[in-house]
Amino acid sequence: MSDAARWGAVLVVLVTLALHCKCQELDDPLTPAAMQLITEYASWRNLDHLLIFDTTLGKVAVPNNFIQLMDCLSQCGVYASMYSTQVPRKWDMFHISKHRLGIVVLMKYNDSIDDQDHIMHKASDQRLFGEQQAWLLISNNPIVNARLQYLSLGLTSDLVLATATGHHELTSDSTTSSTTKCPVQLSWSSEDEDMSPPKDNNIISKPMMEHNSVAEHLATSGLSERLTTMLPHYELVQMYKIRRDDDSSFVFTALGSWGMSMHFENVRTFIPVEGRQNLMGFPLVVGYKNWTAAIQSTSYQGRKSEVYDTDVDDTKNLQEIMKYIAKSLNATVQYKAYPSVGTEIQDGVWSDLLKAVVTEKVDFGLAKVTVTYNKLNDMAFTHVIMKSSYNIYMHPPELSVSKDIYLTPFTFKLLLSVLGMAILLALIMFVDSLVANYKARQLDEAQLEDVNMSYATLWIVGILTMQGSIWTPITSSGNMILISSLMFALIIYNSYAAFITSILSVTTSDITTLEDLFANDYRVGYIQNSHDEIYLQSLLQKQTNDLHIIYLRGYNSRVHNIETGLLKAATSRYALFISTSAARHAIQVLNPYTCRCQIQEFVLRSTEEDVAFPLSKSSPYHKIINLGVMRLKESGILSKIHTQMLPNMPMCSTEQSFVSAQFGDILSAVGLFLAGVILALIISIIECIISYRRELTIGVRQKTRHFCVKIKEYVRNFEF
Repeated sequence: MSDAARWGAVLVVLVTLALHCKCQELDDPLTPAAMQLITEYASWRNLDHLLIFDTTLGKVAVPNNFIQLMDCLSQCGVYASMYSTQVPRKWDMFHISKHRLGIVVLMKYNDSIDDQDHIMHKASDQRLFGEQQAWLLISNNPIVNARLQYLSLGLTSDLVLATATGHHELTSDSTTSSTTKCPVQLSWSSEDEDMSPPKDNNIISKPMMEHNSVAEHLATSGLSERLTTMLPHYELVQMYKIRRDDDSSFVFTALGSWGMSMHFENVRTFIPVEGRQNLMGFPLVVGYKNWTAAIQSTSYQGRKSEVYDTDVDDTKNLQEIMKYIAKSLNATVQYKAYPSVGTEIQDGVWSDLLKAVVTEKVDFGLAKVTVTYNKLNDMAFTHVIMKSSYNIYMHPPELSVSKDIYLTPFTFKLLLSVLGMAILLALIMFVDSLVANYKARQLDEAQLEDVNMSYATLWIVGILTMQGSIWTPITSSGNMILISSLMFALIIYNSYAAFITSILSVTTSDITTLEDLFANDYRVGYIQNSHDEIYLQSLLQKQTNDLHIIYLRGYNSRVHNIETGLLKAATSRYALFISTSAARHAIQVLNPYTCRCQIQEFVLRSTEEDVAFPLSKSSPYHKIINLGVMRLKESGILSKIHTQMLPNMPMCSTEQSFVSAQFGDILSAVGLFLAGVILALIISIIECIISYRRELTIGVRQKTRHFCVKIKEYVRNFEF
């Protein structure tokens, strides 16, 4: 045989072997490289639960490479289970609430995701391409990429396609030079191994704690010498769609190439949902409330009624917020109008705009919706944009002329605290004097002045009344006691004086609670057939606070519109219960102008609720819209728009002057002064009587004796 013939025969053999290897590779996607890719991908994405799907499971005996992969994942601490790519029996396994679930789909060259029984097709129907499911699709067919855009992917989809491209030669040098967390034994099963299928088609593994290197596995398997197995590279591509119902919004990002020797060194970081803020001009469908009519037909407790809408048309301000959010996301906006925000008709069934949000007919609602527990059961909300509340608006009551300002600062608790401090200081002073006298006697020094409790009491009274100290200490401890007492008296005196000054200079209302409002003989009312009345009716059923009393007491004092109620509140003893936003906007345009400054806002903290934009629970735009709202808050734009949606109460220019104290204000002080003078006179008289009682007694005795002597002499002279 000639040399040319021999070389030709060798070439035919090599081509035949290459074609055989290629066909075998295309027929089975779970190559040693794919096994290594799966284990490293689980580590790269921090996945500890994997579901692996393959077409061969359930049809033939389980290949040994699947068993090796399960062992490898067990060593990595990854819980894994294998299923057929046909429809699974339970869809609950795709939902794990605590963390993300990794799903690996192995596709052969001729597999098609268009098959209705394929796991990818069914997952698309079930909308399982969410943020909580991390999909890894391993395929040897490069045209699979073109079919993935027809799946129900969304902005939060977590799908990575690994396509086998190119080859490299895996040698023992390249294998032993790098180690991984969880190695794969790069060998195929032999014919003499037991290949009997298990009883169940699902193979479930539990994690093991042993970790070996790739070199150790190669040594134990007899493959420590040079390997010439031809293994592919894998090109990783991340895929998602900006809009689930628009196949033209399909976005794919090349992450890089993975290989057995370089691992994930050349692979870029996976793009999370927060990093997908460029919507490339695709629209956001936004629903809003139609304000063409102030009277709308709504449903409450299953009955139809004409409801007066007291809310304010903030469409312009809300669209301004939407404008900034869309600009930050590089998106356009499509608006859909609805007659009302909507209410809950029955459990889980909503109307109008909220119904469109729950059923995902709109991406989110551009409306001021309060965040409540029953709404959170059916929908989600963005970050809070403002607060909503209901307040009472009334004319402030006239303050009484006599305030008795000198007795107002005194309370039982204050008097008890000052008295206790005074007794404590007197005791400390008395004990200090005793100790000082005891030391003087021990040192044979002159004894100090004898101090008793009456002396200590008189001393502390002089301190507290700012009259000075009758005690002159000569020890360091005594000086500290005296300084502390004077400082305490100074603080008490200045606090008392400041309180009296504040009473004369600051005007405050006597109404601080609902009980005070009712006690001042105010008539409480609200707007008839309005959302305010519906709100009070809901509180009447719950009776969680005292606000349901407003509904009962104000039923006969209802008004027909906001202007009438505010005018009554400004000119009479009438209190109007209404939403804060509606009242403040109405006060801004109330005529006459003088009535605006005669209305006071009585704040009801128990009615405050958060206001946000509603979204569907499965909305893919939840995170990026929240990021847009946060940017508005940080830039100060939201606070400026918030001022327009909820204006402040009118700032009326009134002259501020100090109030002069009248005689009635100081009547208690005058009475206390007169009582002190009278008591001092009585004590002085008693002291004088006690001081001169001996002289008086002697004088009386002498006069009595002299009188008796004169009587006796007179009797004697009369007898003679």
